[in-house]
Amino acid sequence: MNEPDDRQGATIKDEAAAWVVKLNAGPLSGDDAYDFEHWLHLSDEHRREFAAHARVWQRAGSGAERARDAEPIALGGVIAAWARIHPVRAWCGFAATCALALAVGLLVERNASTTFESLAVETGIGQSERVELPDGSTVQLNTDTRIVADYSRAERAVRLEKGEGHFVVADDGSWPFRVYTADQMIEAVGTAFRVLVGEQTEVIVTEGRVRVAVLETPVDPQAGRVARIDAIVHAGRNAVFRRDGILVEPLAMAEIDRRLSWQTGGLSFDGEPLASVVREFARYNATRIVLADDIRGLKVLGWFPVGDTARFIQALEDNVGIASRTDAEGSVHLYREPPLG
Repeated sequence: MNEPDDRQGATIKDEAAAWVVKLNAGPLSGDDAYDFEHWLHLSDEHRREFAAHARVWQRAGSGAERARDAEPIALGGVIAAWARIHPVRAWCGFAATCALALAVGLLVERNASTTFESLAVETGIGQSERVELPDGSTVQLNTDTRIVADYSRAERAVRLEKGEGHFVVADDGSWPFRVYTADQMIEAVGTAFRVLVGEQTEVIVTEGRVRVAVLETPVDPQAGRVARIDAIVHAGRNAVFRRDGILVEPLAMAEIDRRLSWQTGGLSFDGEPLASVVREFARYNATRIVLADDIRGLKVLGWFPVGDTARFIQALEDNVGIASRTDAEGSVHLYREPPLG
């Protein structure tokens, strides 16, 4: 190894020692957690050095005799990092917190031998599919939806490129589960949640809680993306990403059930304008529906089978005085039925 390589190796050792100490000082902030995961994922050498320093930390905490058997350079680095961050703490304080770094070190070693999978799944218009992800988490995909799961040592990452999915996450607090949509991120905390990508991205939390964040693209392409705005969303609440921030609002259970009714094969409406209902039906059926201006605001109540546009139109004709005609291109035009006579 030449001199620049020596300097780089020494820097990685120092950084590894500092992370071991910082992890044992208490919970990491959100930004520090992202920085640590990014640093750990940069190279195998980073992960090896961190695992080595974590083992040294554990041995140092198990007694002075065993500590003397540890690698002298790594042990010195950990002690020096501890002294810089906690200059007034005694050796017993250093030793008492070894277990956490050991656990993280073992995680690094475990993940180093794990084969990570990439998985891409897409549903067509009108289709729904339940997908089991590599870690045992599941996602129910709605119509016209595409996901790409790309697991790494640092995170379980799923990109929701379009559409809608309801995620039920396998609990593993040491391995973050995150859903990415453009410049937004949804991080699970042992939970279930639905994400919809449309004119605005929406997140409904059905169990547990999630962290939602708007990510900022760094100037340095090698640097990790950091959260510009974030919020914690608990079960029974909906988060909407907007240009000026993240709006979090409570939802009644009946409203949550209605918004997730597609999972049981139906679409439920409770007074939405006809224009909005038609847009929703268009997600499940390729039939184009054209509305006359004077009926766009008509309120719709009822439950309809997913994608059954014909039944939906029949219900409008039977109950609210709407007439329809189909043109030569197959588009259905809806308009108010003229009075008799």
